[in-house]
Amino acid sequence: MKIGIITNHLFSIHAINYLLSKKMVVGFATTDLNPQLSFTLNEAAKQFNLPISIIKKQNLVKNMKAWLNKTNPDVVFVFAFPFKIPEQFF
Repeated sequence: MKIGIITNHLFSIHAINYLLSKKMVVGFATTDLNPQLSFTLNEAAKQFNLPISIIKKQNLVKNMKAWLNKTNPDVVFVFAFPFKIPEQFF
């Protein structure tokens, strides 16, 4: 199973580490609102050669479409994302 992860909180790191160890993660998306998380995800993305996207509210639909097309996940796990994800993505 290919899992995409959208997160904006550090509490997701334990789940992310587990999924990375199982080689299930295909990419990350986050906001620019949590610099510590962004740093941690960037490091994981480099280590596992995974794409990471920064999703901003003003370009949410465009950025989300691009991220989904790039990662092509079977399922997306969302942890504490601060923006309402448009219904078209469900």
